[in-house]
Amino acid sequence: MVENSGVRIFQPDIFYYGGLIRSLRVARMAAAKGFDATPHISGGGLGFLYTGIYAACCPNPGPHQEYKGLTDNFPWKSTGDKITVRNGSMTAPNGYGIGVDIDPDYLAKARKVG
Repeated sequence: MVENSGVRIFQPDIFYYGGLIRSLRVARMAAAKGFDATPHISGGGLGFLYTGIYAACCPNPGPHQEYKGLTDNFPWKSTGDKITVRNGSMTAPNGYGIGVDIDPDYLAKARKVG
């Protein structure tokens, strides 16, 4: 699709396409042809983090990112500066790992699936 200019805005799904690294590979290919690569995020959960990380290190994220809101489904705290949303912009996670710690007591209650 990149080589033949089959689309003008590329939207790899960070969760279903294979993560940040594969999505950023698509972004670099699109950038070489002058196209934007704005990710799609399926579901919620920690998707806002991955979108923020992607946009912060993508060479061509485009002017708009998909944002489904800061989650309150489980207890988490930023490992760096507080993540804020103001006037339609979210600060990128800048702490270690993916930028948040999840409450270990909450994680201890998780059940194995499968």
